[in-house]
Amino acid sequence: MELYSRFLLQFLHALQNSFASVETFVFATRLSRITEQLRGEYRIALRQLGRDVRDWSGGTRIGEAIEGVVHDHHRLLTRRTIVLVLSDGWDVGDPATLERAMSDVRRRVGKVIWLNPLMGADDYSPDTRGMRAALPHVDLLFPAHNMEALERLVPRLVL
Repeated sequence: MELYSRFLLQFLHALQNSFASVETFVFATRLSRITEQLRGEYRIALRQLGRDVRDWSGGTRIGEAIEGVVHDHHRLLTRRTIVLVLSDGWDVGDPATLERAMSDVRRRVGKVIWLNPLMGADDYSPDTRGMRAALPHVDLLFPAHNMEALERLVPRLVL
């Protein structure tokens, strides 16, 4: 994911500054809400993220991060919510935790879209433990490896 992180942060920054109601979280070994840091100028946002998010490239615990959103930010998860998960699905946590968290999210929201930058490879298959645990609770698995893929995503960001 590190290879794609700056590109995807630009995408999240654009979403954050284009829509009235967007909440943004990042996760590696822990969950960090970055909504406020992404408001305004992108260069300033990058500096703030570098200062505030300390666990970049620390291995991901996707299930625990999603559990954190469900537990600590449950008011954001309504039938009018679209959840975007940007991850390659490589998870060092317990797959059962991820499956349970994704099930909880899916029951609460209108749509779950998983954006995976590895889908840009011709031989991609969603066979990591994390992807296998999450997929039953995902409405749309979509590539996120380049701008064309993200442009094709935008019309699907509706309920």
